[in-house]
Order: sequence, then structure tokens, then C-alpha cells
Amino acid sequence: INMSKVTKAQNVNSFLVTSFSRVSNAKTKEIQALIGIENLNMKKNPRKLTWVECEMLAKAFEQIKFLAPPSEGLLPIGEEHIRNSVLSILDPEFDAILTRNPRAYSGGIPFQVEVAVAHGGAAGRSSGEGRKVEIMRFANRAPLLFDAGGCAITKAVNEVDWKRYGLKDFDNSAMTIFVNVVSTHIPYTSAGKQSISDDADVIKEIKMGLMEVGRKFQIYYSNKRKAFEKEARRQILLKYSTELAKGLADLTAGDEKKILTELTTLIEEKLKLESELEVLDEEEEDETASVEEFGSEGESGESENNLGEGKSGSGEVEMSQEKLPINDPEETTDEKISSNETLLK
Repeated sequence: INMSKVTKAQNVNSFLVTSFSRVSNAKTKEIQALIGIENLNMKKNPRKLTWVECEMLAKAFEQIKFLAPPSEGLLPIGEEHIRNSVLSILDPEFDAILTRNPRAYSGGIPFQVEVAVAHGGAAGRSSGEGRKVEIMRFANRAPLLFDAGGCAITKAVNEVDWKRYGLKDFDNSAMTIFVNVVSTHIPYTSAGKQSISDDADVIKEIKMGLMEVGRKFQIYYSNKRKAFEKEARRQILLKYSTELAKGLADLTAGDEKKILTELTTLIEEKLKLESELEVLDEEEEDETASVEEFGSEGESGESENNLGEGKSGSGEVEMSQEKLPINDPEETTDEKISSNETLLK
């Protein structure tokens, strides 16, 4: 309402187009249709807008999908620089870097989030009880060293359900989480500029980035677990094939070495075929997930505008999280051992 009192525009339509980002004449027509010409005429002098009419405009903004705000004033670190600086020192077994698209908070302030995750190697912080998770907080490339407990980055990290991604004991994991918030106006909690206030839009965007790199870690962990299970199963089958070859040789009066060779070949071919089938299944799942994520981005990308985000993005993320459950390698190995023993008998 303060902007409308000092504008030089002759009507509400031109006031909205010239004073707000990503508002076009087509969008003002949508606003007019939502509010109704009987409640607010777009040809009205903007300096005569009442408080009630401004509230109707604000509510109409929330129901319309806008393009993301321009990012000319934002200067992220960049994935290459993050990898060459932070991740090269940690030398992790797994790392993932993500730069989210620009979003807006508090009615139109643009901001952007960069997220990186490193696991294994020198990742995490050392303590007397071993390696623990480490959160590296940055705002406009500057490190935030104090007030970590009240920072939006810390809250966003703690709100993510890391068990879904294979980290059953997140606090004691050898993991480093890097988050950089870039904005023309960082919502600091105080003049000391050591922590970011818990704005809902900022926390949501950080969580979206963390969940996306979490899904990448889940795939890595799942592949690592499957490789462990396959090797354990192979060793068990080869172990029992020796006993089986000896028994078959006694029953059939055949050559034990020849029977053992044939059994070993059969086991290797079966495991190879299972691996090929799993690869095909994973490719189909990846294609399905890509289609769903593309649809989610298309629906939510325009709504996450200079007046806030829509709600369609988070639902898709939660669905994709539940597609790849992580099981305990020891439990699955025990189950497979018992089934293999029964098969060989």
C-alpha cells in the first residue's frame, strides 16, 4: 500500500506491471478475474487503493503462478569451486553438489541455495567417540561460525529424515554437509550476522536441496549394500558348492573337479544374469522418477515466485523418498544365507 501511494502509474494495471517483478499484462488479467471487477477495477488510480483492496491483491498473488525472480544480482560459489575447495580436502568416498534455482521469500526478495554432501574419508568432525556429522554454514560466501543452534540451516538439516536415505545414526555419521545461502538481503537473526533467521521459505528451499542430494546418497548406499550382499551370497554358494560337488561325485562316481567346475560356472552365470536384470529394473525406475520429478518441477517452478512457493514440489519429493527403502545389510544377508542353504540341500 505504501508503494501505491508514491507510484507515478495512472492505473492499477500499470502499477502492478511496472512496480513488481514477473507481473505482465496477462497476469493482471488473471488477477482481475480472481478479484472481480466489482471489487477492484484495474483502471482505478493506484493512489486511491484502500487497505481492503490491497489485501485482495495480495491474496490473488498467492493463487497465481509466476516465473521465478531474476537472478542477476545473485552470485553463488559454483559447483566446481565447491568441489575444488571443500570436497578436495575431505577426500570423501561419496560427494554430491547441488545448486537450486533462484526463489523468493518475504514477498519478493530473491535468494538461492547451494548444497553439498560428503560422506566417508575425512568427512565429518573428529571427536573422542569417532567421527560425527559436521554442518558448514555459509551466507553470501561468508562462513557463519556462531549461533548455529538458532540458524535456519541447522534447523533445516535437523528436520530432514535422514533414516530414509540410509543414515540410521545421523549424528554419529562421517558426513559433512555444506550449505550456502545467496541473497541480496540475507535474513540474519541479529546485527552480528552469524545465523540466518528461520524464515519458512528459506528453510523449505534448504530442505528441498538436502533431500535431493540425500536421494543421490541413497542410491550410492543402496548400490554399495547390494554389492556387499552379492559378494556374500557368492562366497556362500561357492563354499557349499565344494561340499555339493564331493557328494555328487560319490553318488554318481563322477569326476569331482569337473562337477565343481560346472557348479562354479553355473553359479557365476546365474549371478551375472541377476545383475543384468537388476540394472534393467533400475533404469526403468530412474526413467519413472525423472518423469515424475520433471512434472513436479514444471508445476512448482512457476509458483515459487517473488511472492513464495507453491505446495506441489514437496509432495513429489516425499513420494520419491519412499521408493528406495534402505535395509540392513546384515539382516538381508542372513535371510539369503538360509535360503541358499535350503536350495543347495
